[in-house]
Amino acid sequence: NIYYDLPISFEFKNYFEMFQYKLSKNISRISDYYINGISEQRCSLLGYGMLSPKNKDFRKSGMEAAKRHTKKNTSYFKENLRILEDILKYSDDNNIQVILFTSPSYKTYHENLDTIQLGITLKTVEKVVNLNKNCLYLNYLTSKSFSKKDFRDADHLNNQGAKKFSKMITSKIDSIESTLLAKKDL
Repeated sequence: NIYYDLPISFEFKNYFEMFQYKLSKNISRISDYYINGISEQRCSLLGYGMLSPKNKDFRKSGMEAAKRHTKKNTSYFKENLRILEDILKYSDDNNIQVILFTSPSYKTYHENLDTIQLGITLKTVEKVVNLNKNCLYLNYLTSKSFSKKDFRDADHLNNQGAKKFSKMITSKIDSIESTLLAKKDL
């Protein structure tokens, strides 16, 4: 709601970024900005990350991130799906093609993901794509186009990897756009 001006959720918390973090994190962020002059801005004007490289143990970071991303509480699943369906309806009404994608990850991340949760997610995305003609899904989770040197840690690309991925996505979008234009001409 804040950044994209899409009225997809009318919950109060979705209009204020500070409600997205724990109080301790917000205090730290406010202190960093107003006292230490450290901005939360972590990307260039073109959207590339400006994070310093992490020299992390990829095995450990993959296991930690996969565990952190495994949700035993599925209470947000239905709400997130409803929000996605609202976005797709809005997009369809406005003749907008939606591309959902899963970013690349290093093997120590995707090998440690909860297979049941991942399966539910992929089946849900497949169902959503099949029900929405304006929606496409691209899965780069286990893409062999990326090596360890493209990652900041097991579940985040570094600047080099992000540029590589951006070029791949741009090429895919160009290809999709060409296909859609060709179909309109028929």
